[in-house]
Amino acid sequence: MIALHDPVSYRTALDLKVDFKFLVEASEEQYDSKEADVIKFRKAFEKSMAYEEGRYRNELTVEQYQIMADIIKRFVDTWKENGTISEFTRPAFLKQSQAAWDEIIKLERAKRTEGIKLKIDKTAATSAQTNI
Repeated sequence: MIALHDPVSYRTALDLKVDFKFLVEASEEQYDSKEADVIKFRKAFEKSMAYEEGRYRNELTVEQYQIMADIIKRFVDTWKENGTISEFTRPAFLKQSQAAWDEIIKLERAKRTEGIKLKIDKTAATSAQTNI
């Protein structure tokens, strides 16, 4: 059994996906000038993750959020360390993060159908990790 579909979870994942895309695009600028945006995003992500962790039978979604947390951490650490993220590295972070968000969204959407057998493609979210 898995958690039931939750419209709040679905909408929040969509919002976070878009917000993170804009954050990746903004990483062409100096980290220091965007630190407040990073903190705001991380706070929203942490709230969402805490919400997901508190849902009954929601282990699959929590696993996907943990993958996303690793991607976010690596992205922010890279940005902070280098000051900016190069035009060559940004697309890799974007591709990887969008794939991970898509898995979270796909999973939540699939929960709408009772009794569905879910096949989570964890490799879609993690395969780009080795390419960055």
